[in-house]
Amino acid sequence: MSTDRVIVARDGATWRIETQSGVIFFSSPVFEHTPLAVYDFALLALTLASASHNRHFVLPYPVTRSAYESFKLYAHALPLLSPDLLSLPTVDCPHIVDNSQTSYMERSVICLSGGIDSTYAVATARPSHTLLIQGADYPVEASSGFSQLNLRVTNICKQLGCEIIVVQTNLRSFMTDWGIQHPGLLVTCLNLFSVHFQIGGYAADLRLLQDVFRYPTGNMAGVADCLTHSTLPIFHVGANKSRAEKIAHLAYNHPELLQYVSICYDSPQTSDNCGTCSKCLWTRLHLHAIRDSNLRASVEMQLFGNLIPHHEIINRQAAPDSDRDLRITIHRCLAIASTLPEGSLKTDLTERARILTLLQQTLARESKFVYELRASRIEAELRARLEEQTALNQAIYASTSWRLTWPIRVVSEFVARKAKTPKSCE
Repeated sequence: MSTDRVIVARDGATWRIETQSGVIFFSSPVFEHTPLAVYDFALLALTLASASHNRHFVLPYPVTRSAYESFKLYAHALPLLSPDLLSLPTVDCPHIVDNSQTSYMERSVICLSGGIDSTYAVATARPSHTLLIQGADYPVEASSGFSQLNLRVTNICKQLGCEIIVVQTNLRSFMTDWGIQHPGLLVTCLNLFSVHFQIGGYAADLRLLQDVFRYPTGNMAGVADCLTHSTLPIFHVGANKSRAEKIAHLAYNHPELLQYVSICYDSPQTSDNCGTCSKCLWTRLHLHAIRDSNLRASVEMQLFGNLIPHHEIINRQAAPDSDRDLRITIHRCLAIASTLPEGSLKTDLTERARILTLLQQTLARESKFVYELRASRIEAELRARLEEQTALNQAIYASTSWRLTWPIRVVSEFVARKAKTPKSCE
């Protein structure tokens, strides 16, 4: 592991972290008048880069003790969350200080990406400012898509009476696991404004219980606990609400915001919602938490431009393709069903969860048995099963009744994929 002594400096409206492998930059007009006494933001940025590229950095600038202790816990968590892509970060900080640059301004800032979760966070927490980051969900070079997203977020802020700050950064290009590391990027940017705000925040994606089902993911409450410190307390906003509850809250209390919400990032050239990807389809199902059918239809039209019956949405959903995806799908079905009144959709989602739970239990028992077999027997058994599933799939897809065929199709597709990629058992 090579050692890299970095240089951090501000050039006008841009902060630069110069390393041997490249320059990490953060640009915003606000930085023209942003003196920093401590460099907690650089510590976190280098922690992310070190984890991704197994480099040893030395940061010879003041860092607050509270940030150092918190980010050290975050550093230990990263390789545990993504052992294939991330290593244990090493960033030496020879100049740790106890005193912090305290802001006496009674202002707060929350990251706003224009999605359901962050829009809910801003609508309920009502911060004085929001932070939109170019280079987070959209690459820095995707100027067309970001311009449209910026317009959406600006309109949300106008409706809620918040001021918007835009910062541009290339930090994501120094990261190798966006799904795990993205909260670190958000908090890095927030720390650049620690002299301007008393508190910061970013939106929680999940309820606390959902963290268990979706582990590992970067946006977990436990991870958020490692990203807050006394210089700039960071709040994880919305962890007590499910996505369906957030959508219902916005529909009933802020329906004017939904026309600006961005659900997916299917194309870097536009911030429009495609309406057909997995995230958009699940969001359509979440909309059924809105009991008023006319309001629900209006919201779906605002978000996607068309209406799709719920049974067709379920039929379009791809079968889970991994054990983790299977676990997530089960919980999604039950979480949405718990928000619905009695009816066909609640019944269908509950039944879907039951079928997938049975599949999960069967696969768990099968795995324990299979790994005790000889490799040759496993290969022969999987080949025979694949032939059976191929024939079954042909019969299933010939049918038009989704209510009868969907559970069988999901099971057959899942097992067929397992059979195509047998693991070595020697």
